[in-house]
Amino acid sequence: MTEIKDNPFTNLVDLAANGNILFATDDFFQVAEHLILKEEPVWDEKKFTLYGKWMDGWETRRKRVEGHDWSIIKLGLSGTISGFHIDTAFFTGNQTLRISIQAACFDQDLPLIRRSELGTCATAQEQAAADLVKSDVWEEVLPIFPLRPGYPGERHHYFRINSSKRWTHLRVNYFPDGGVARLRVYGTVVKNFSDASFSGVVDLLAVENGAVPVAVSNSHYGTPFHIISNTESAGMYDGWETARNPKRPPIFVKGADGHLIIPGAEWAIFRVCFPCGGIPDKIIVDTAHFRGNYPESILIEGCNIKGLELPHWIPLVPRICCEGNKKHEFTISYQQPITHVKLTVFPDGGIARFRVWGKKVSNNLPNQPSKLHFPKAEFVKALSLLFETAKPLVEYLFSTQPFTDIWHLISTAEDALAGRLAATLTETELVEIMNAHPRIGAPKQELSVASLKEQSHGGISVDPETLKALLQINEEYEAKFGFRLVEFVNGRTRKELIPVLQKRLDEGVRESELKYGLQAIVDIARDRLGKY
Repeated sequence: MTEIKDNPFTNLVDLAANGNILFATDDFFQVAEHLILKEEPVWDEKKFTLYGKWMDGWETRRKRVEGHDWSIIKLGLSGTISGFHIDTAFFTGNQTLRISIQAACFDQDLPLIRRSELGTCATAQEQAAADLVKSDVWEEVLPIFPLRPGYPGERHHYFRINSSKRWTHLRVNYFPDGGVARLRVYGTVVKNFSDASFSGVVDLLAVENGAVPVAVSNSHYGTPFHIISNTESAGMYDGWETARNPKRPPIFVKGADGHLIIPGAEWAIFRVCFPCGGIPDKIIVDTAHFRGNYPESILIEGCNIKGLELPHWIPLVPRICCEGNKKHEFTISYQQPITHVKLTVFPDGGIARFRVWGKKVSNNLPNQPSKLHFPKAEFVKALSLLFETAKPLVEYLFSTQPFTDIWHLISTAEDALAGRLAATLTETELVEIMNAHPRIGAPKQELSVASLKEQSHGGISVDPETLKALLQINEEYEAKFGFRLVEFVNGRTRKELIPVLQKRLDEGVRESELKYGLQAIVDIARDRLGKY
């Protein structure tokens, strides 16, 4: 178990969402159900209850008897757990001092009694029923750990754990009492695909079936996880919405195909629930609640990836115009297996829900995506396109196998470059990885094919003054920081980049610039793969 500074779980589902509290020793100041609410915790200065200050989290009374407080949670989705996010937001003098978590797997309902009533503690009957499940001897997945108070810079606690078992229930222990605002349980859904419920047509992209977003170009107003939820969209906040695309033209013009001529688009890529792929039958794209910010049009593609292959996208639904606040349904004629689905929105906008109905390829499926070891040559080929010729990164990732697919590899690279893995890259190696990227504004012959394409927005020809300014910024930056200047160009011209890069040169500090540049390398890799 390791505490991590930044959230490394953005590509994993919260298994506790839509879960149930089955038991709590005490609900005096706030009921335990608040611990797993999907909404972010809030503070209300003036809100009090009969029992004291209203808090948005599970808070027990100040203990005056022997023992400690604990609760039992039935996860909303069963699966393997990769880590926890414990948030003590606004609990600044009343947070629990220490916490631990235990886990168990049950395929039958537990005979527990739950009232969920403010100002109460467990009755003797409720306590006796809870004691029967022997949660005190469940496997410990998070050892006792001290928690910081819920001030802005201290409230978030991220823990990575190493567990490959399937879990259905958690016991959360407070030592001895107090409050926590939210508990997020990040992991991978594990389903029994031999079950009769998977014999017919199912939603290949349902998060409860094990589907997951693997990459997204922009999630400014909402994560792609929202649109594969099993519930109907509750509002605009409960969908995937991008920022306005900065590449949109000053004046929109229609092309010969009837669509607006748009130089850029946003996209999200999903891995289907079945490890060996599924055969699509029907697709639903719902723009509910998006009335003035829905996409002009959408494109839906699929691919069947094995190992570290790069995607070869096949159109499932050709580019087609959208309407706001409407459910769009499409019958799919492509009857071959797909492992991944890509939804592209032109030029930007919001989607409420995305369903891909289909059938499994085989009755003999593993319960989880296979993780494979790959030969060195395959590694070098994949990484040279995505990360240039960064030898330390190739060697590091090769040693951290196995991987599910190329997106899993990129996520692992992101964790490695951010220092979130147990084995860390040295600063010398990180600098070498930075220096593997071509300079912005470098001559055409010094650029890789991918970098040339990225830097050629509007054509490779650039006026001499712009090239001179870029050369000077690069030289001064490298002299000041000791490594190359890396920026995710993202469709901007070289001239547009000059004030951005000049500001980084003038105001940046070495530690933050190294961190920024390494994240830019990952953003570039994801963008390259998304456009491949």
